[in-house]
Amino acid sequence: MSDIASSDRRSFLARAAGTAGLLMAASGAAPGRAASPSANPALPPDPEDGRLMDVGDAKLYYLDSGGEGETVVLMHAMTGSARVWERQWDVLVKAGYRVIAYSRRGHWGSSPIDPDAPGAGAEDLKALLDGLGVKKFHGVGTAGGAHYLVDFAVKWHPMLRSMTCACGTMAINEPDHLAILRGVIPEQGLLGFPSTFVELSPAYRAADPEGTARWAALEHIARFDNSLMQPKLHGVTWEELGRITAPVMVLGGGADLFITPTLLENAVQHYRDYELHIIDNVGHSAHWEDPRTFNTLLLNFLARHGVQA
Repeated sequence: MSDIASSDRRSFLARAAGTAGLLMAASGAAPGRAASPSANPALPPDPEDGRLMDVGDAKLYYLDSGGEGETVVLMHAMTGSARVWERQWDVLVKAGYRVIAYSRRGHWGSSPIDPDAPGAGAEDLKALLDGLGVKKFHGVGTAGGAHYLVDFAVKWHPMLRSMTCACGTMAINEPDHLAILRGVIPEQGLLGFPSTFVELSPAYRAADPEGTARWAALEHIARFDNSLMQPKLHGVTWEELGRITAPVMVLGGGADLFITPTLLENAVQHYRDYELHIIDNVGHSAHWEDPRTFNTLLLNFLARHGVQA
């Protein structure tokens, strides 16, 4: 694992329109839900303690460990749902945190996305937090989850104790950032490949076929309609990143097919307070492929930026 040291830097450029579609990785799932768990032994059983939060025009499925510790909110990828954090949940709970994981609109357990009224992912997160009485929290987003976490932070960063953004473009819409992204994605895109190929590294697929099957089963049920995603509220520009006051940890996979270390290095320097870690031999799902390294980095980061730090 290589480590790029933290630093402080601010940049100011003009605001631009969103390009959220560049985030979307291939998904082999058909719209709607997959077969029942009994038909697919790789699929974990439905959580028994899931709940629904009414956010006005939709309902969001969430899991909440409860407890008196600092709150950690887990935000899934475009190919995921609240259920993908099984390799982090117990570790965080045992460390004393109140852990919340939720499914965005259009993902397993929550309301589908209405194309005429999709809502904004950042506003849904704010409504969920308000409904749960959460005033301050540590945000942890992977891939598409980092997309919406950064969009949320542009407006509501005083609520964040810290931000962890893994394996994502972080909703950034600056030309130099997008040029790097386009340079590593084939012109025809990645839609012709299975999600396991796009998201998981060759080393992981070879080493853990059962884990690969489990990831694929969760991905298969993750979304109602792969063509729909919620819009964001902001650009996101370098200037907007520079306004975020929360400390930021950015994690990347050394074998990620498109969120490359170069892309993350280009982005991370625009935060005020940041650190960047590249985890060797993992792809676009670092939290799943190498949970030991991911969890160690996360726990250390949370401890450094918690109330007792």
